[in-house]
Amino acid sequence: MGGVTLTIRKFNVRHFAIADLIASGTLTHALANRLEDYILQRRNLLICGGTGTGKTTLLNALGRFIPPDERILLIEDTAEIQLAQQNLVRFEARKEQNGVPAVSIRDLLKASLRHRPDRILLEKLEEAKRSICFNS
Repeated sequence: MGGVTLTIRKFNVRHFAIADLIASGTLTHALANRLEDYILQRRNLLICGGTGTGKTTLLNALGRFIPPDERILLIEDTAEIQLAQQNLVRFEARKEQNGVPAVSIRDLLKASLRHRPDRILLEKLEEAKRSICFNS
């Protein structure tokens, strides 16, 4: 209590593909096909779950289904998503630090529309930020 806490997050060097998620029983083949179809049909998806449940792993795997000619704008609280697309623009929110003003998810979402993305990926939205995004 009252002491210093340090958290080190070590990310896996290996990025799981959909086939790995099917092999491990995380997804069925039918569900993986349906999710791929949704992405190719440009449907909106919401991936949610508790800490450590594989949301980022699933999003990384699903990102491989996005056609390479599409411009993707990725907005994150903390940079964690690993997408290999060439036409990727990354935005990261930040808290106010040393007199540098904060940049909120809402600020980034508004700015993202000026970049004319084909897709906007929002990652790890906190409770208060969800209503902002769904109302935008």
